[in-house]
Amino acid sequence: MMTKLQAGSYNEIEVKAKVERMIKMKPVVMFATTTCPFCEKARKEIRSMGAVMSEFDFDEEADGMAMKAELIKITGQSSVPQVFIGGKFVGGCNDGGMGGVVPLKKSGKLEELLIKSGALVKGATI
Repeated sequence: MMTKLQAGSYNEIEVKAKVERMIKMKPVVMFATTTCPFCEKARKEIRSMGAVMSEFDFDEEADGMAMKAELIKITGQSSVPQVFIGGKFVGGCNDGGMGGVVPLKKSGKLEELLIKSGALVKGATI
């Protein structure tokens, strides 16, 4: 796996535990990169709803490639973004997991998931 090679030597158990804690600790977590247009689209879609979201950009984290390598093991996906709501993988921008941010928003399910996770208060305004 190319990402694993790029990550170099790291403590897999420690980094995997860190990623799992990040996923569970926040209502909405997005793993992304700063240069990805799909990441930016997913960010805009979630932010436009007024949801609270934690973002981790692999290209800005000291152990970003190690985190990405461990996240691939968790989700089976290497592309970004990877979005988790309420600890569940919902996919990227347009696919994966539960279908992705954009399809979930179009179907109305994104709002339901955000409210259930506590990331969005129904009727709240930005």
